[in-house]
Amino acid sequence: MCRGRWHRCSCGRPIPEEVKRCSSRTCPEFAPVWARDTRRRLFVNLEQLPMSVMFSVTAPGSELYPFDPQFCSHSSSKRCSGRLGCRVAPELAKAFNGYAGNWWSELHRAAKTRADRKCGFKGKLACRVWEKQKRGLAHLHGVISVESPAHVRWAEAYITALREMASRYGFGFVDGWHKVGRKFWPGVQAAAYLSSYFAGGRGKKMTLTENVLAGDLPRLVVFVSRDLTAATGCTMRALRNARRLWASREGLIGKPHLTLDEWFAAAAMLSLRRE
Repeated sequence: MCRGRWHRCSCGRPIPEEVKRCSSRTCPEFAPVWARDTRRRLFVNLEQLPMSVMFSVTAPGSELYPFDPQFCSHSSSKRCSGRLGCRVAPELAKAFNGYAGNWWSELHRAAKTRADRKCGFKGKLACRVWEKQKRGLAHLHGVISVESPAHVRWAEAYITALREMASRYGFGFVDGWHKVGRKFWPGVQAAAYLSSYFAGGRGKKMTLTENVLAGDLPRLVVFVSRDLTAATGCTMRALRNARRLWASREGLIGKPHLTLDEWFAAAAMLSLRRE
């Protein structure tokens, strides 16, 4: 069996010889592309929501994850805070961030089950994004559709369940419904808020945030409901294939090997871009 030749991306990862760069979020060369695709995926999908609510789930406080004095630069009279540059010990933060994805999956399932049973309605999470706090620990932001009274009741039950059970699954503070329910956001505003955690500015002036290159965030940094992506066709795969299709049309690369469904999805993304 003949094996293909490999070389290394500028970030050091091994890639096939015919590939110019890897497609890792943490690769400095690919990171801007990932950020642009992520921002577009959030906008295209979340703008389908007439109204939504947003909530946050954080890591436990300093009683469980204390600040490391070697990162503190403030006077002893001031209390440690991430805003002052204080950070949790890197090894401790890495350990929490490594488990946070699985812990969240368990917490989400438990809260969803409780909310479904209480409301007699199976609600869904529209979107979830991980962000890195300044102290070094991961925390997440979630979006729930509130397009109908049934959705509102489910959102309240789900967020209340998250708040009550968070500590059992390794998390700390969760926004309560008394706060979350005060503000309903059009989905496009939620997308703008969430995308700001990855990039600021537009086009060539876009600046990346630490969250894009952070290698210790949970693996699936951004989740968008399949109900939304099924309606829009806007997925990371479709956006990646759209770039390949555009490059092929411009004569920069050969014809990409896509299935008919993949071709239609990529073409739709290119069409939306021109509108």
